[in-house]
Amino acid sequence: MSPYSSTLLMSFALLGSSAASTISPQAQRVCADIHSAAPSRLAYAPSSSKASLNSPYLAELYTNTTATYWDAANDADVPACAFFPSCSEDVSAAIIALGKEPGVPFALKSGGHNWNRGFSSTDGGVLISFRPNLQSTTLAPDGLTAKIGPGARWVEVMQELDKSNKCAVGGRSGNVGVGGYVVQGGISYLTSQHVGHRLASRIATAGADILGKGFSCDNVVEYELVTANGTIVDVNNHTHPDIFSALCGGGNAFGVVTTYTFQTHDIGDVWGGGRTYGPEQLDKLNAAIAEFISGNQDPSAAIILDYLFVALTQTSQITVSYFYNGPTPRSDVFANFLAIPYLGADGITTQRYPELLDTNVTSAIGLRTSNVINSLPNMPSEKMCLFLDWHWNNASNAPFVSSRQTNGLELFSMALQPIPVALQRASAAQGHSALSLDPDHGDKIWILYGAGWTKTAGDGVLPQQLKALADDALTYQKDTYKGVKPTNYVSGDLSVVPYNPLFMNDAQYTQDVLKSYGPATYDKLWFLHKLLDPGDFFTSRQNGFFFKTPPGGMTMPRHDRRAT
Repeated sequence: MSPYSSTLLMSFALLGSSAASTISPQAQRVCADIHSAAPSRLAYAPSSSKASLNSPYLAELYTNTTATYWDAANDADVPACAFFPSCSEDVSAAIIALGKEPGVPFALKSGGHNWNRGFSSTDGGVLISFRPNLQSTTLAPDGLTAKIGPGARWVEVMQELDKSNKCAVGGRSGNVGVGGYVVQGGISYLTSQHVGHRLASRIATAGADILGKGFSCDNVVEYELVTANGTIVDVNNHTHPDIFSALCGGGNAFGVVTTYTFQTHDIGDVWGGGRTYGPEQLDKLNAAIAEFISGNQDPSAAIILDYLFVALTQTSQITVSYFYNGPTPRSDVFANFLAIPYLGADGITTQRYPELLDTNVTSAIGLRTSNVINSLPNMPSEKMCLFLDWHWNNASNAPFVSSRQTNGLELFSMALQPIPVALQRASAAQGHSALSLDPDHGDKIWILYGAGWTKTAGDGVLPQQLKALADDALTYQKDTYKGVKPTNYVSGDLSVVPYNPLFMNDAQYTQDVLKSYGPATYDKLWFLHKLLDPGDFFTSRQNGFFFKTPPGGMTMPRHDRRAT
């Protein structure tokens, strides 16, 4: 999704049922247990019999925390209590308390940006919010690393690091929180770059060569992790390499991260911003992005193209977000794009990196929402343009797009995110990501589909129709262009590798993300989870992208706490 597009005003999450009418005795006991350990950091629900124990500050913090989600649908969830830990020991106490009462759900909230209902909210359970007490950013004295709390938003991180002309590889929208973003992978404007230097760190990697850039998680050098039994563990590539790998794109099945130690990077002025184009420029923009993915040789450049349909006016527009890590891009990098006439004011300028991200800080506007991700091959330009043209015309004429009167549809978008081999190479160079990207498989494009609506009538219809639209595009591409090699392709099964992995940050809960990482990675993650969490605490008490089948393909029952 383009950070400069109007689609940033909406969140893409699934809608659920109304709030819980009662709080279970089991949940009350968990909350009381946590309260006894940290009374100044736990707030009971206003409906709780113990709400009188809340200070005015905690009462207000509970209200604000449970009402500030990217998707307003999550606002309807009423946790039995909200806990605001200030250290890993606090989180450990909460996990131990939850372990005493089977069946009490919980959710972790960093920035509240996850687009799936109930992934960062809970109805009747325990909400563990990393804001405001675990949101600090502390740069190491040598400037090579920074400790970042999971509750920080990326604009806050960059503002602090920019004081020393440093940055971390983080979100493209400043409002996104650190926590869930990182363990799901995290894509950045800086992802295609990679550099090597000697990192004399305070962990067991002293003197090792550390590569930077790639996905956000590729730039973590250590996690402070709370496991299912409450143990606090420092995880890096030397102490626990398997866990270290799993936390890079494997999601929240392995523990709760309370501190991220990131490699930092030097940064100065950057060039970037957004331009909006009319639908008559579609063909030119499609050709430009296809050629950019396959031919751009400058890893300092990044781009996102977003098709947007506005139901109120029944009009379409295209928004392009540009980024260059430097004050001015080379003249040839964006030449095809910059030659295309655009609408309105030019949003591109040279600025500091936090300023660019701060432009992208937006909040939800109360839309009910859903999203889906597709991974597709970037084909040679002529074929890619034909496919993209077909895809947008087919999508913009889909029946649900004209359902404003029935379902209250307001916005529909398709965001094209380039995944060139340079980006995949930068991630693969780190050697530990669970995403298992292989640059030999050729260039990819990840398409994020999003819809926002206002009427409850759309809740049981639009998420499924959006998923069907994405599935139809996948089937059409496979059938029409069977055997067509992606640009910069070297090797790999053409029926499999162009379409995997799925990007967890943008996936719908129906999508089997971990399976898309390939059988070897899936099996490794499954066995590691069973080793760390034999009682399935993390995969049965919270929501996330978990294991739908064990190794061997047998269906594995799992209680889904996603609201329906």
